[in-house]
Parts: sequence; structure tokens; C-alpha cells
Amino acid sequence: VEGGYSLGSGFGPMEDGWTGDTVYTPYSNTKAVAAATFLASVVDTGVEYLDEPISTTFTNLAGSEVGKITPRQILSHTSGLSVFNRDDPENDPYYSCKYNPSNTLRECLEGILVDESLAYPVGTMTSYNNVPFNILAVVASEKTGMSNYGMVLE
Repeated sequence: VEGGYSLGSGFGPMEDGWTGDTVYTPYSNTKAVAAATFLASVVDTGVEYLDEPISTTFTNLAGSEVGKITPRQILSHTSGLSVFNRDDPENDPYYSCKYNPSNTLRECLEGILVDESLAYPVGTMTSYNNVPFNILAVVASEKTGMSNYGMVLE
């Protein structure tokens, strides 16, 4: 499917959001795999955590605005998190951490998930973004006790 993002670049107010007929370029198709894996982990564990704030997994976020983000908001691209600069990874806190082999994904996320990393109030704007799907990976892994690779294989 060719076209463009709704409202230019994948950003926009919720009331102007995408519909079932919106034409878009299907970049990052792995997000569908990540979403399916996450949702399967919810079904397989029988634990309902789609609407559980991420602060239950990332306890350092308790009481913060970022900590209020839910997996449901991540899946709908309404987490409010800013898009990090992968074009300048050496100066971007997320990418410079993620691609340093001495860091775990959780450590990287704990270092960057602060209220200042919100571009919009949680749940108010659509924002196509990679980082929140890494949050889902950590949440699902901790809820299921499985590695992300193991969840995909299962």
C-alpha cells in the first residue's frame, strides 16, 4: 500500500486520527509481530495488563506522567513519548545506550523514560515511534518470564 501518513508524518490529534480507510506506507512491519507477541503473552498468561501502567514494571516511574503510559496506549501509538534521533545515535540517549553491548534494554529504557521524554500528554496525540515497542518487550518478558525470542518462537 502506498500513500503517506495521515496528517503528514504520523502525528496528529486523536480526533483527526486514522480510520480503517486511511492509506499509509507500511514501514516497520515488525511492529505487527511485536504487537501480536505482546497480545499473545496477555492471552497465554491470563493476566490482563493492557491497561496497567508501565510503572508496575518500571517501578522507578511510579508517580510520574511517563509511568502512567499503558500497553494499550503504546499499541495505539498514543504513549506521548518523543521520537528519538536515530540519525545522530552518538548524541541520542536512547540509541547510544541501546547499541552499547554492555547495557540491557531495561537499563536503557530506565535511563531515558522521564517526564521530559514526553512530547505530548499521554493518550492525546498519535505519534509513530519505535521506543514504546521496546517497553512492551520488557513488560511482556517480565510478565511471562520468557525471553522475547522465546515468546516469538512460541
